[in-house]
Amino acid sequence: MNVRFFTIEDLGFWIFILPFSPIKNGFKTLILNDPKNKDPLIELVKMKWKFGLIPYLLISLCVCGQKITNVAHDLFGIISRNNLSGWLTKNPGHTDVFIKNYGQFDSYLKPINRRVEFALINNEKVFFTRNGCIWMLDKQIKSGLSGGKEDDEKNEIESFFVNMTWEGANPDAQLISEEMTEGYYTYAAEGFTDLKAKGYKKLIYKNMYPGIDIEYIIPEGKGGIKYSFILKPGVDIKNVKMVYTGDFEKVELLNNGNVSIMTKCGNIIDHAPDTYYSEDQSKVKCSFRICGKNVLGFCFPAGYDDFKSVTIDPWTTSPNLYSGTGAFDVGYDSYGNEYVGFVSANVTQISKYSTTGAFLWTINLASLSKIYSKFCVIPSGSLFIASGSNNPGVLAKISSVGVFLNSVMWPFILGDEGWVLNYNRCSNMILIGGCGGSMSNNIISLRMGVDSSLSGTFTGTNFNNGQAIANDMACMKLDNNGDMYSYFAAYIKAGTNNTIYRSAPPYNSIIFSQFRTGCSFEETSSIPVCSFNSCNRLNVMDVNNDYLFFFDGQNIEARSKSNGSLLASMVVSAAYTCGGIGNQPTYKNEGVAADDCNNVYIGGRGLIHILNFDGANFNRIDSIVVPNNVYDISLDKSKQIVYVVGLNFAGSFAALPCNSSLAINSTSFTPCGADSGNASVTVSGGIKPYTYKWSNGDSLSSISDITGTYVVTISDATCSNYLSSTSAVKISANPFPKPIIEGNTIICEGQSTELTVSGGETYKWANGAPDSSITVSPKMNTTYTVVVYNGLCKSDDTIRIRVKSAPDIVVCCDTSIKEGKSVNLSASGGISYLWSPAFGLSCPNCFNPTASPDITTIYTVTVTNDSGCAGSTSLNVNILCGDVFVPKAFSPNKDGENDILYARGTCMESCDFLIFNRWGEKLFESNEKSIGWDGSYKGTLCNTDVFTYYLKARMYDGSEITKEGHVTLLR
Repeated sequence: MNVRFFTIEDLGFWIFILPFSPIKNGFKTLILNDPKNKDPLIELVKMKWKFGLIPYLLISLCVCGQKITNVAHDLFGIISRNNLSGWLTKNPGHTDVFIKNYGQFDSYLKPINRRVEFALINNEKVFFTRNGCIWMLDKQIKSGLSGGKEDDEKNEIESFFVNMTWEGANPDAQLISEEMTEGYYTYAAEGFTDLKAKGYKKLIYKNMYPGIDIEYIIPEGKGGIKYSFILKPGVDIKNVKMVYTGDFEKVELLNNGNVSIMTKCGNIIDHAPDTYYSEDQSKVKCSFRICGKNVLGFCFPAGYDDFKSVTIDPWTTSPNLYSGTGAFDVGYDSYGNEYVGFVSANVTQISKYSTTGAFLWTINLASLSKIYSKFCVIPSGSLFIASGSNNPGVLAKISSVGVFLNSVMWPFILGDEGWVLNYNRCSNMILIGGCGGSMSNNIISLRMGVDSSLSGTFTGTNFNNGQAIANDMACMKLDNNGDMYSYFAAYIKAGTNNTIYRSAPPYNSIIFSQFRTGCSFEETSSIPVCSFNSCNRLNVMDVNNDYLFFFDGQNIEARSKSNGSLLASMVVSAAYTCGGIGNQPTYKNEGVAADDCNNVYIGGRGLIHILNFDGANFNRIDSIVVPNNVYDISLDKSKQIVYVVGLNFAGSFAALPCNSSLAINSTSFTPCGADSGNASVTVSGGIKPYTYKWSNGDSLSSISDITGTYVVTISDATCSNYLSSTSAVKISANPFPKPIIEGNTIICEGQSTELTVSGGETYKWANGAPDSSITVSPKMNTTYTVVVYNGLCKSDDTIRIRVKSAPDIVVCCDTSIKEGKSVNLSASGGISYLWSPAFGLSCPNCFNPTASPDITTIYTVTVTNDSGCAGSTSLNVNILCGDVFVPKAFSPNKDGENDILYARGTCMESCDFLIFNRWGEKLFESNEKSIGWDGSYKGTLCNTDVFTYYLKARMYDGSEITKEGHVTLLR
């Protein structure tokens, strides 16, 4: 069943966007001027501008596909929800660096026997000597064999070398590397397998000429290399000369100011320099000049200000035939690290990234093979890769830290090509898919030991009915049981081309073979056409619990796992192409991965399409935006992560939720009082039996007699794309708690004290209180008990509080006295006494003071006995109040004696005191007994006379006394 799908989002996009001329003009330029866009969508867009919007919209409902979505992404940066997590790099190989030569690059220059200091091995191959650089150019040499496409896999490479030397330069110039990058670089070359070289973004020749430094950098996104002269003031540029020798025909100055160094492989172009004053970046004209045969220099045609520093900045590109860093294949280990396979400058390389996308290392496999093949990663992070097309075939192992461990050759009789690798963890078997050799075996297997020796025996199986050549296994997938599903790409139609096989371990028989109709892939038509040789690996197939999925670059198919029959298919995008013929693949994108919920991830052009297969139809559910064409997708079902690579990018993203993980329940127990304990895990999900790997090396579901945090990694019995989960368990020593009780252990009768306990997690006192602190008020000697808990472990402790007796106090006596009289007080029952208030007492700290209070007073005595305990009691001394009076006369003459007239009385609490003259006029009034009359009225002293007073006194006992009389003011 073929399905053409158009989403509501696509329709809404076009209905909204196309009527607006600023958008449509830009879109028209983008689509119609691109000669590569020759599909129904292009004609549809042309029709829109010819006939109008309405017919366009009607027809678009029928024929528009994912191409519209792609353009929407390109024009407006629309993103789908899934790419909001994960990481992505547009430099998957991290090869745009200068690497110091420790001898690992010497083999490149063996034909010319030159020693180099640094090398750039990306899409260029440039080597830097003490006094110049060497360009290495490659050219394809046909094998001359008569095997047709089969022998396209065995073409040879001829290398040419162009040397550039700085003439007359300082022989002692320093070559300095700067801006070290992350990660490191390793090599499979003999003698250098332990080397971990660092990369740098800049090289500087210091004082290459007097007053001139030369800097080299790698321009981003342009290819080639840039070099800059930094001329200090007063320096003559005529001293700088570049002499070319080696494999080239001539050096020619072009009309556009560029220089062309003509070679058999094409022309090295030195672009006209961009020149400016270093201080303000203002431009100044500088040109190349031919100084002699094959000698190149520089000049300033219009002169320049030689009092200023000048930067001359040319840019050099080579005629290499390598098109970008295509990251062709992706793998991952049980820790979530990502591995990326690519070809850079005729060299197969593999890079590793951490779970967060940090670049860790790249290994250069130039010494293994010049032909790319698909690697595989085992759970520990070790890698295996075959030699592509070689005689005999070679299988190599690389450690998780990028160190080349070993390689082993398999017998030619089994086949000499190894294109795709896979790993059956149930049988610890490496599977190599390919062809060739006198027996033309399509699958070669090696049962491995656990070390790097690659010990074991190679065996081979032929799937192609004895066809001797041109029938290669190009894609291989294993299901949970280890059954292998393989796809063959051939150019002999009677052979196995476009056929899917299923085989069970040990892979020496075929369960079914199913021929596909529709787009096919002939041998050597895969995307990574590298080393000028045709590779034969494809990423077109995946398998889950229920179905086999096949993607030919345009169409997605669901097939039966039991017999390979077609169940359903769908056009992913009509804008895509499918299949491949000869050495040129017609498809431009690949990669397919499926989870056990039948969500299918499909590699597109700038997108990962996410579909769901419901058993009858495919349904679009989501997409992930990526920078370019996708080449491979891997899905970690356990961690639910999508790993993806493609043209100049690599990354990982969160997968759609699918319950394909192992559920782990971990427990730990340490007996009370023990310094170590036990831990165990129970697991559900996946396929039993489970394997366990603890961080201490144990391999059972439980560990014992341990202390600390231990991590266990658990895997199910799936043979491929197995489920794996980790769990951390903390086991601590479990000593009995050691209670510490603090508080006063001796108190006096009637007092309280706070008791505080520590040394545990929880507490329980004998009275039921659950707090760490309680307040107690014992009346007699009492013992208090508390239980202290650490988890289930407990200890108890006690504290005894001793209660001392309070003093038995006797005082004498409550009494009343007349104003101005005294009385003896007494107290007994202790050894020290303290009376308060002290006012009116003859001795406040004796047991029998004499009290002479002016007013009624309550005296309190504190008595301390010989135990140090104190007690208090009180007694009352009542003053019997006398009369109140006003003096008969006063003399306010300011002599300090009798100047103020007061109302007097010792028991008087307050009063109203008024003065009148003989005519009844009020001269003075006070409500305070402390304020008297000074003999004045309105600020003027009165003359000698007799005045009348009125007094109303309020006494301490609550009574009131009223008096009237006369007072004489004397002058």
